[in-house]
Amino acid sequence: MNLGAFACLLYFDLEGTRGASLDELNGFGRRQPLGALAFAIFLVSLTGIPPTIGFVAKFVVIQPVLDAGLAWLAVVIALNAVLAAFYYLRVVVHMYMYDAEERVPRIVSGRSLSVSLGIASFAVILLGIVPNSIYQWALEAAQPLVR
Repeated sequence: MNLGAFACLLYFDLEGTRGASLDELNGFGRRQPLGALAFAIFLVSLTGIPPTIGFVAKFVVIQPVLDAGLAWLAVVIALNAVLAAFYYLRVVVHMYMYDAEERVPRIVSGRSLSVSLGIASFAVILLGIVPNSIYQWALEAAQPLVR
């Protein structure tokens, strides 16, 4: 998810001369809908909103904490997620709800970056919808490392 979000930032700045500021992302959802959608999926997943793998990851962390009777720690984790949501979703709002202040040229990216962002964002959603099969496979693959 983090790598996908940073890849989207590279997608926005193909010359590699500067980073993307929040104001530069204004209207990006209309200028480059697929890139903005991929970025939004990664940010929503980092927030931990279903049906993304980020929600599954937060659930996998919080469940043992609650089983151990550490409700205060679960509350801290939840508050951290709410705080992160404020920052991540703010970027999504700027991409879709604000208009660009000046005429910004449309981004033309390489096909390989576009395809890899599409595959990664699809995987973030798919793994959030059907995490058990992948989770069981990962546990079986990790068993030799634990012995």
